Amino acid sequence: LDTISACLAVGKTSEQVSTLGRQLNSGEIDWYEVIKLANATLVSGTLWAELSSLGLEGSLPSEVQDYLGEIYRLNALRNQRLRSQTIEAVGLLNGIGVTPVLLKGAASFFVRTYQASGARILTDIDMLVPLQDAENCWNVLCSCGYRPLESDLGPVNPGIRHHLQGLCRPGEYGVIEIHHAVLPPTISGRLFGASLTEKDSAQITQMLNTSAERVPTEGLSLAVPSPTGRVLHCLLHAAFLESNAYRSGTLPLRSIYELALLQHLFSTAIDWTAIANFMSEKGKSTLLRSWVYLAHQLFGCPMPSGWNTTLKMRAHYSRCRLQARWGLSITMLQVARTGTA
Repeated sequence: LDTISACLAVGKTSEQVSTLGRQLNSGEIDWYEVIKLANATLVSGTLWAELSSLGLEGSLPSEVQDYLGEIYRLNALRNQRLRSQTIEAVGLLNGIGVTPVLLKGAASFFVRTYQASGARILTDIDMLVPLQDAENCWNVLCSCGYRPLESDLGPVNPGIRHHLQGLCRPGEYGVIEIHHAVLPPTISGRLFGASLTEKDSAQITQMLNTSAERVPTEGLSLAVPSPTGRVLHCLLHAAFLESNAYRSGTLPLRSIYELALLQHLFSTAIDWTAIANFMSEKGKSTLLRSWVYLAHQLFGCPMPSGWNTTLKMRAHYSRCRLQARWGLSITMLQVARTGTA
């Protein structure tokens, strides 16, 4: 974890780069464990891209260079295909009068985020559309060869899920999810948890929609959330949906790194006051500050102006590190919370 954090720290000074080079050459790093964690948290491509940009890839053992370099190369090719797939899908939605808002990794294809094409590993292509248009968007994709993903057979009722069944097409790499909301209508949590109501989810979706910015792309009509919206969505998606990471004390490194990266790239464009006020209204100030503190501690992004470090922030960070070190899992928390495994 510390090796990955050092490699991916944002805004590194020349002195920090020199120190990192010495660490990489020390012979004391267990590269098997580094790669194992990088793969599990989807930052293998990011690791290679960052070290290459710093000229430090030669400091890695040859077999690690070969492995990470090949992961990056294959992911860059995959991302090219995913971008083309996204452009085609956007064109189909434009054809029925819908301008989708691209979320997370799909947004990074069209606005400045990662510095290299193979740095981010995507799992799907998320497109946010108005609720009243969601079914028509889903159907138009089906009319062009997409089919429901067999492993995604859950309900499509808007009151239960925030997206329709994922769609895939033979020969394509990506699953497309048509979202009518950015988070599920209701997320509950106890013990170390937090919760969101249906009203909260609707307000967050409205915020991202109203702040979305059009991105001119090959004659298409598409949008991405504003930097403030991207930060808010990244934070909430990771904390609530990626193994309910806030409650479980796990570290989804790709999302935490992306939060740090967005802050590094768009520092003056992020309205932290608006984010803090919104989260405070929802009773989630502790979640917000704890998650930003994770990005600060792991990847070196500065804390927002005027934010003081609190005991709760430090406690959550320490808990996450302990669980990462000793392999504690959400199962133990479930036992503590419900009395059953």
